[in-house]
Amino acid sequence: MPDAVTHLCSGLLAHIPGVPAGAHRWAPVFVAGAVLPDILSRAPSTALGMVHSHLIPLPSLLLYCWGPLHLPSGILLYSLALTMLFPVFQRRAVLTALLAGATLHVLLDLTQRHVGLGYPLLVPFSSRDFEWGLVGSEASVPWAPWFALVTLALWGWLHRKKQPSPPGTPPVGEEDARRPEAEG
Repeated sequence: MPDAVTHLCSGLLAHIPGVPAGAHRWAPVFVAGAVLPDILSRAPSTALGMVHSHLIPLPSLLLYCWGPLHLPSGILLYSLALTMLFPVFQRRAVLTALLAGATLHVLLDLTQRHVGLGYPLLVPFSSRDFEWGLVGSEASVPWAPWFALVTLALWGWLHRKKQPSPPGTPPVGEEDARRPEAEG
């Protein structure tokens, strides 16, 4: 299900509140890791391609230099660079969350079947391509709106169910523990 919407939804669904427990502090970074490969590689290439087609001719290097940011080596490099934006004590957690989200992205992309080359996962060490070829590269397009609706509904239901208590309200069961102190 490789497009920006399905990558975003899969990143969100992988970090549903309460499933799995813990590490939700880094869920936004995980979700960013799941969508950044497309944002950093496909968006500039598409935008510059439109400029090239409709406004002014651009050098082909400028049109195609973004591709490596969609491969593991490029993902590792920009993840390391983005990690430097965080305080030193958070960098390991940020890098882990970014790379985990990007791993989900790559695994979903590997399910695609392309007309041309697959993914050269080992660039710059090898140009051999790989893909599992389970679905067509455009197979997720008709499903993306439904996937987005299900994701939004699930998140909305779970967040409504786990609304925080108003400030000053003790956690459940704590009000009973305070009663004997007040009476004694």
